[in-house]
Amino acid sequence: ACDIDTDPNRAPACDKTICKLPDCFCSEDGSEVPGDLCPENDKCERVPQMVMITFDDAINNNNIDLYQEIFNKQRRNPNGCDIKATFFVSHKYTNYSAVEDMHRLGHEIAA
Repeated sequence: ACDIDTDPNRAPACDKTICKLPDCFCSEDGSEVPGDLCPENDKCERVPQMVMITFDDAINNNNIDLYQEIFNKQRRNPNGCDIKATFFVSHKYTNYSAVEDMHRLGHEIAA
């Protein structure tokens, strides 16, 4: 059987003596905060965090309802601003009126 110890495609264990910011960061369980921003796990809630939301493909009638549901002005950042996304839009099957609406709402549009 293929498991975490025998998988030939697994990533090597992170070596903290080699792995240094900004190019690399080790956290075995994902709970460590990089850059000594939270020494001794004290006041970690003050450490800034960022999530980037991106979509890739056409904006059209197949997905615009989903985008309106996600970006419904009910989901906000801690600063009170609405969440935003970057849309990597393809030409084929795209409704450009919908793209303009997303841009007008403050989302980034890329091609």
